[in-house]
Amino acid sequence: MRKYLGVLTLILISIQTAFATDEKSGRYFTDQPDVNNDFQIHLMYLLAKDSDDRGWDINGKISEIITKMNDQMYESTSKHEESGGAGKKYKLDYRKDGKLDITFVRLDKNEAELPRYPNNYILQFLWKNNFRNPKKVYYSLADIETENGGEAGVGMGSIFLKSSYNIDPDKNFNHITLHELMHTQGMGFPCIDGVERGHIRSETNMLGHGIELDENIYIHDIEGCPQLVNSVYLSPTSKTPYDPYRLVCLRELGRFNHSKLINIKKSPGRYKRDGIGCKWWKCLIKKSC
Repeated sequence: MRKYLGVLTLILISIQTAFATDEKSGRYFTDQPDVNNDFQIHLMYLLAKDSDDRGWDINGKISEIITKMNDQMYESTSKHEESGGAGKKYKLDYRKDGKLDITFVRLDKNEAELPRYPNNYILQFLWKNNFRNPKKVYYSLADIETENGGEAGVGMGSIFLKSSYNIDPDKNFNHITLHELMHTQGMGFPCIDGVERGHIRSETNMLGHGIELDENIYIHDIEGCPQLVNSVYLSPTSKTPYDPYRLVCLRELGRFNHSKLINIKKSPGRYKRDGIGCKWWKCLIKKSC
């Protein structure tokens, strides 16, 4: 019995020590005060309970990844033949000191205890810890190993930094983040030409896993169907914006009356068989996760 208690004490001490070392200069454990009341992508450096802390939130790695991603977003949108050369970027959450607001999050489970696809567990953890502002998308750069590169829907998403799909950081982090952020905007809606189960078939564009922006996703002329160019999360803000949270999570379709969108009224979480949904919907229905 004494031996058992001794081992347990050592385990508790090691856990406490690990969490104590999370305290580092320049690190934030809560969402910092916003510089404006606009829609924003809020970034997180997320670890499992036993994950090694590589400090990507404070050593500039995440800032480098996200800056490259947003530069690529601007370049791709400005090249769209209907854009008139005007590009757009995602609205990111910044602190008052002008730096990206990146929250450090450590989960309460070891990597081996997480489900095969951990994003749904991550969203429950975020909801319980009050990361659920409807005017924010919570995007985690999760420093854990999984079999998928990333996963997202309206409200939140993750890229898994140690996934085998992300073995080339200079390429994959950029591509997959662009891909997953588009899912947080509701893309691809089933009313867009070429979309099946939330994706474009081709692997050469952002809803494949490539770098080019599919022309139908960004701007199209399909009546009653959302266009990415009009998302409230893009800057400059569109004159006719749509909010993916209100559209997909609250099911307020407004002017979007395309027949292939009507399933959102029937299914609170997902477009039936179409792959796009609100990540928060079970939490909203149950008022908890």
